[in-house]
Amino acid sequence: MFKRPRIQIIRGLPGSGKTTLALEHFPHLMRVETDMFFTRKGEYTFTMDLNRKAVKWYNKMVRDLCKTGMDFVVTGVFSAHTERLVETVTTAIDAGYDIYIKTLHTNYGSIHGVPKEHYDAMKSTFVAQKMLKMFYVMRPQVHFGLMEN
Repeated sequence: MFKRPRIQIIRGLPGSGKTTLALEHFPHLMRVETDMFFTRKGEYTFTMDLNRKAVKWYNKMVRDLCKTGMDFVVTGVFSAHTERLVETVTTAIDAGYDIYIKTLHTNYGSIHGVPKEHYDAMKSTFVAQKMLKMFYVMRPQVHFGLMEN
């Protein structure tokens, strides 16, 4: 039986445990997140002026990984207008992937020092999972929750 490749999308606000969940449940899979763009020699340094480059890097990584047919995990906030989420899902569907989306609502506190005003802005534009379900209801390749290992 043919098994379609899978992508696990883990979304949530900063400090919700996205990376922790990805590392605990999918340690064997390649993982992509924009935080990686801002990490050099183990040091995380976010600068807003490089955010566009980070998103371009992320989108290229997703496109490149989808070409491999490997299962992989992406994490991110995917908040304002969900363009990055839509682009990720569309790229994966076009490449024949099954997509699993897990939304986290926990708040453990961000280790990246996200200023409260930025966090509040992200929170105000964060799209709930039930809205995503309505958007993807006609897409049988989109599932909600965690994929099985």
